[in-house]
Amino acid sequence: MPLVSVIIPLYNYGKYIEDAINSVLNQTFGDYEIIVVDDGSTDCSALVVKKYLNQVRYFYQGNSGHSAARNNGISQARGKYIAFLDADDLWMPEKLEKQMKAFSESPDISMIGCGYHIIDSEGGMLRTVSGFECRDPKIFLDKWKIHSIPCGSASGMVIRRECFDSVGMFDEKLGSAEDRDMWFRIAKQYKVSVLREPLVKIRAHIDNLHKDIPRVIHNQKLFIQKHLMQESWHIKRKAYGYVYLDAAHEYYDQGRKREALVSAFHSLQYFPLKICDTDDRWKLIIKLFYVYLVGTLNSNEANMMSKQ
Repeated sequence: MPLVSVIIPLYNYGKYIEDAINSVLNQTFGDYEIIVVDDGSTDCSALVVKKYLNQVRYFYQGNSGHSAARNNGISQARGKYIAFLDADDLWMPEKLEKQMKAFSESPDISMIGCGYHIIDSEGGMLRTVSGFECRDPKIFLDKWKIHSIPCGSASGMVIRRECFDSVGMFDEKLGSAEDRDMWFRIAKQYKVSVLREPLVKIRAHIDNLHKDIPRVIHNQKLFIQKHLMQESWHIKRKAYGYVYLDAAHEYYDQGRKREALVSAFHSLQYFPLKICDTDDRWKLIIKLFYVYLVGTLNSNEANMMSKQ
């Protein structure tokens, strides 16, 4: 039996899935199986995966969502550890080796994440995020209550199989917040760790689920309602404030400056004080006002020129 089951949920990512599979096949750690769960793809995904059928276990299901595909993969897995890789992401070659070494050195740890690189649709490097290195479970939980800790997203996580037997499967009703929900549930019962080193490449492109910002806001609010209703008022207000801070950054990255500004002010309404170490709302607001002012001045100047 393999030691690690690598689960790749797939939906219409035929242009990326080959790179994802190859990044697993190129691992320096070899004791694994690859499980691809096709969530009803209508593009060339199945044809691409079929080239790897001697190296990959392939399962097809009717379109049921990302969480359902992961849950299907977990139910098919034979390994003692479960690793996830989204079909549009990539692993660095030493990813599994370094995380499995960390497990062997710390048998009390049940889940390990890592830092990550953000790449564009063509694989070009955009930025790097170091993992949040901490062994104190209370600190992890306190931070997860407010926001998602940098951990390589689902593509960075390796988890002992027994965790799912205890906390259950991914919540299929949560959509884009299912990762945060699962890691939070595991961290409440088990010791977790995150390696600082970036061992994953997360692809940022127009089809990412988190680009649907209203959907992300809705699902993050569902997470708060599910887990934080018994927390103190300032924890809840901080958590809601961070939802809109994160939305402001996403809107800004998409060039939607007005929505970014509105979201930043929504965040301040929920919690006007500093939310976390990465809270840069005032810097973002000043930047947005500057962009708006320059745009207005340029527009006025252009109008004056056209009238002359």
